[in-house]
Amino acid sequence: MKKFQSYEHFEAELKKECIPNIDLENIKACASELDSYKQITRSKRKMVFVIAVVILTMCFGTVAMAVYNGWQLMNDKGEVVYDYTHLGNTELFEWLDAARAESDYGLIREELQESLAPGEMAYFLVTEAYEIDKLYNILQVEEEKIYDMEKLRESTITKFKVPQVLPDGYQFEYGKIIFKEEGDKEKVGEALYQEAIKKGQDYIIKKGRLTKESKSITLRYVNDDGYKLTIVISHNNWGKSLDTEIEAIEKFALSGKEILYIKHSWYNTDTYIFVDEDTTEKLTYYITNTGYREDLMDSDKMCIELSKEEASKLIKSFK
Repeated sequence: MKKFQSYEHFEAELKKECIPNIDLENIKACASELDSYKQITRSKRKMVFVIAVVILTMCFGTVAMAVYNGWQLMNDKGEVVYDYTHLGNTELFEWLDAARAESDYGLIREELQESLAPGEMAYFLVTEAYEIDKLYNILQVEEEKIYDMEKLRESTITKFKVPQVLPDGYQFEYGKIIFKEEGDKEKVGEALYQEAIKKGQDYIIKKGRLTKESKSITLRYVNDDGYKLTIVISHNNWGKSLDTEIEAIEKFALSGKEILYIKHSWYNTDTYIFVDEDTTEKLTYYITNTGYREDLMDSDKMCIELSKEEASKLIKSFK
């Protein structure tokens, strides 16, 4: 199995379009709008990586330059509600090696996912990937696009907020939900690994059921010109950075909340992160302009800027 020896090696492989086949559950919350890597044209492949970088910022967080030692969002009691840290090179390469080991069984994983019925889920653990970085997959049926906001709310017991004020011309297009699985996934992962080792298996599968509680909720908005705005609502309270193209990162206060703003130099993408504790559960909101215009591929106008002023109005309107 091919290993990356340095970040420069990793970056060189990306430029040759040797993009790792990574299919992690939180990335899926945002990335399912993209065609599979094998199905897209060469002109789009760089953008797949760009969006994946921003998605990692949103869902796991961001491999940022070492200058970013970490950022924390605090509530009005002085408690840490979100922790955003730098992912070191060692961690990055272990994660990538684990993802490559898991991708060797991609066809089996895909067939397993296609066999699932609504409400079902499956753990899919490759022993080598787990040994490298505790990596395994939690699979479920491809999430349904729901075009009615009330129906979206009724589909989960998670109580979430939505913006009442949007940038000019934007309107709700659809939402999607990834549901939480039953049981303690950390304990299940270790138990499955031990069972696979005992049986001498390279991979192991265990099916189960999903709950009605969301793991993540994706809201997609679109404007009259086809530009898109994505809001992901998650239970995650941490992030790790995977982006060498961060142009700026800063924290600012807004209506009693701390907001983390990340500006990516690639394709003019902006991400705003805040935590809401007003509902019965603490939720992290990620707002980004990563929905792109295909007809403007490789153009600075492919993503329309989401200014701090527009984002502030949007954030203050959540209810």
